[in-house]
Amino acid sequence: MARTTRQDTKNAKNKELTKKKKDETESESEEEEEEQKLQTNSKKIKKQPKETKKASPKKAANKKADKKADKKRKASASDDEEEEEKTEKKKVSPKKKSKDDIEEESSSEDESKGKSLKKIVAQKKGEDKKKGAGSAMKGYTPEQYEKYKELVKELNNEKNEPLKDMLKKNDQAATGNKEELIMKVADGKILGKIPRCPKCFGGRPRFDNKTGIYKCPGYRDDTDYKNCHKKFTLEELPREEWQD
Repeated sequence: MARTTRQDTKNAKNKELTKKKKDETESESEEEEEEQKLQTNSKKIKKQPKETKKASPKKAANKKADKKADKKRKASASDDEEEEEKTEKKKVSPKKKSKDDIEEESSSEDESKGKSLKKIVAQKKGEDKKKGAGSAMKGYTPEQYEKYKELVKELNNEKNEPLKDMLKKNDQAATGNKEELIMKVADGKILGKIPRCPKCFGGRPRFDNKTGIYKCPGYRDDTDYKNCHKKFTLEELPREEWQD
């Protein structure tokens, strides 16, 4: 009897232990199942897309109208810019001229230049006719200058010695080349001989027909040369009669 009771107690304990183990395993399996369910639920939640808020039809229409207006503004702005660029290009880059146009312009310019030159030449000729050729030489009238030119041509056929003799006869300086001698004789025949310097009383003043001024260089006496450099106008030094 004692053995049986012990055996029964052991068996009872073993049954309790097995029940506990089963309960623990079942509870663990339940917990695992719950965890799996939670994980699957969380995954589903993550996968679900967010619900987009549906805009109201009025707002959508307003947005479309704004977009169209913006497009129209941009298009008009681009058109204005293109027109401005075209106008600037027209201003900056002139039209290319053809060869015929260039030739016509050059010919017209040449004609205008030729006309202007002709006018200038004609004006000068008219002024010369009015003033007379004697304006090129101071102290000469136009008639005197014409006679002077004729005398120069006539005296060009003379030799130097006769020219020097004419100058010495009229107490004029007989120095220089043939051209200078001819000019002195012709000048004396037209205007008269140049008197001695009224300042130094020895020098022979020289006449500059470009300025109309007399200038005395001075003279040489027996030993030295006396400088004078006195200047006279046409009125201050009247000419004397020339002797042929």
